[in-house]
Amino acid sequence: MKHKDLVILRGAKSHCVVKVVGDYFFDPQNIPVAGGNYYHQRPVRLTRYDPDVLWKVAGKMAQDGGSIYRTLIRCGNTIPVDEL
Repeated sequence: MKHKDLVILRGAKSHCVVKVVGDYFFDPQNIPVAGGNYYHQRPVRLTRYDPDVLWKVAGKMAQDGGSIYRTLIRCGNTIPVDEL
């Protein structure tokens, strides 16, 4: 992940698209969420992109043996934001 990348966040009941707006940082003081520890972070900003449309346009999951159980899944295609 790098600055300006779009990331689809999926939860049990909702999902959204965020844009990476800053560099990686490590925060050992971060409050654990749902039993996990998320010390490795990047700042993001919420977008108005439809996550389902982005997933389809980006070619869904890359054919690299990926798994929906990974923390991050690379999409099959790289697309310029102006094409969304």
